[in-house]
Amino acid sequence: MKKLPKDKRGPVALVVVIGVGVIAALWFGVINAQKASLTKHAEKIDKARQKVRDGKRVVERAAQTEAELEQATRKLAAVEEGMAPSDKYAWLIQSVNEFRAQYRIDKLNYSREQVAEVKVLPGFPYKAATFKVQGLAHYHELGKFIADFENAFPYVSLQNLQIERQQLELANVTNPADLEKLAFKVDIVTLVKPTTQ
Repeated sequence: MKKLPKDKRGPVALVVVIGVGVIAALWFGVINAQKASLTKHAEKIDKARQKVRDGKRVVERAAQTEAELEQATRKLAAVEEGMAPSDKYAWLIQSVNEFRAQYRIDKLNYSREQVAEVKVLPGFPYKAATFKVQGLAHYHELGKFIADFENAFPYVSLQNLQIERQQLELANVTNPADLEKLAFKVDIVTLVKPTTQ
């Protein structure tokens, strides 16, 4: 600029200043806005790529998840097999009579079931059937029967056990061991398999 005549230095300096101003305006007005826009788009692209990766993982795990669901369904069906079916009364009598064959439990009397909702969880799909059972047994036999019965039927609970001496007249007793038997009452509560419709 020193070699330029004085009268031309002013306009050249003005052109340089205006050029620098235009470049600065372009830089701050257009290029920075485009950089911010590119940054936002890059973030959106990263999020979209992450969603694609997550989707691929879900698709890859679909077969495994389906196998796990099938296994859980079979397990649930096996559990429901241990529950009382729709004919609860016949099931109870058959189950108890088959089970008590190895114990000396006598004169069993069964009441009809009373079915009620189980309020364990909201929307719990199973109901409970309660049967009142009475009979006679020696103390130790009754204890073994109760323990073994609850272990053999995990979805059955024996509740409200009442034990008392039975009222016998000596004239009616043919076996003296019958005098040692106790009369018992117990509630047998079982989950009921839901009916499929």
